[in-house]
Amino acid sequence: MTLHDLRGRVTAIASLSPAAPADRATAPRPGWIAAWVRFPLLLLVVGLTVSTDPSWGSWAWLAVLACAALLALPAKESPRLARVGRVAEVVVAALAAARTGPAIGSTLPYLAAPVLAAGLVGGALDAFLLLGVAVALLGARGWAIDMLDHPDFVRLSVTWVVVAAVVAMVAAWAGRWLRMARPTTSDPEPEYAQATRLLTQLRTVARQLPGTLDPGSIGDRLLDEIRTVAPSDRAAVLTGSGGGRLVVLSQAGLDRVDWETTLDADTPVAEAWLSQQPQVSGRSLARTGRDGEVSALVLPLVTGVRTVGLVLLEADRTGAYPPTVVVAARSVADPAALRLETALLFDDVRSIATNEERQRLAREIHDGVAQELVMVGYGIDNALAQLPSEADGSERALRTLREEVTRVI
Repeated sequence: MTLHDLRGRVTAIASLSPAAPADRATAPRPGWIAAWVRFPLLLLVVGLTVSTDPSWGSWAWLAVLACAALLALPAKESPRLARVGRVAEVVVAALAAARTGPAIGSTLPYLAAPVLAAGLVGGALDAFLLLGVAVALLGARGWAIDMLDHPDFVRLSVTWVVVAAVVAMVAAWAGRWLRMARPTTSDPEPEYAQATRLLTQLRTVARQLPGTLDPGSIGDRLLDEIRTVAPSDRAAVLTGSGGGRLVVLSQAGLDRVDWETTLDADTPVAEAWLSQQPQVSGRSLARTGRDGEVSALVLPLVTGVRTVGLVLLEADRTGAYPPTVVVAARSVADPAALRLETALLFDDVRSIATNEERQRLAREIHDGVAQELVMVGYGIDNALAQLPSEADGSERALRTLREEVTRVI
């Protein structure tokens, strides 16, 4: 798996809802569904057997079947014991059904109980293996006591084996749905388990990357590469921030420019972002503009159908970006789009992980340092108010200090 394949899956981690475990916990447990089904089936078998053959032998078979049912009840501490109990239920039900007398086949309806439990808990394979054991026992027992030519025995055996097969298929489907809807006992918080798996894969793939996953470093490297084919006096990489504005990720050049980053304005920046096509302009891309001859180039960074950023270039001369230079610059910018998007995604995941700590620091700054700075400002104001009229030098120094405190706040 590559980092490109992980992007969509890692994004899902950020949308994990903390309410999901509580919602899933309302799903019924598969084992207990089978437990509640056992009780009416056992009563049915008791009624059929006793009504046709109330002998001590029938009661003995029913007692053994009840013990097997108790053994097969779902046990969190011993799931193997429950599996042994299901096998015992099948063995007892099959052997009790394949016997001579008026109660022939009376325990066959109970086959649906262990098959249902196996399908819900273990899946289709476990259910049909149990059913195979039942068919083998019915055939062997019937052959041993010469019952294979008995019409009632054959008819009842085929009927209830088919019913049990249908129950096995339905139970396997229902069990898979219940396991998906409910966390398992070994995985009480599936969202965190999924996040652990994905982040482990992300760490493994990230270590194999030839470069960094820091968006600022990728932006600086992109500017260095693109300015070798498209010389500029000022350059920047912008990325989306929401709210209809872009933010500066990296800048290059002697001056720091107040770039026009609003997307609802009629500018080459907004046009390049929306059209995903390079834009060449003969005016500055800064809010304040620049005097003299200027050439500007805006290159969109596109992955698939999504614009992830822009590269802004400005040169203090006209005609600095002819079509040949634009093509060369685009050949450098296009491969960098995926690297930048990956770095931004990684940075977003990292921000989510540290968001609580950032909020705590913000509260401490707002409630602590910021208020203390305000008090310092009030103290400077009081000192200014108490200065004598002839202290011009002290007044200028205090006013400069007050402006600096205001700027810091």
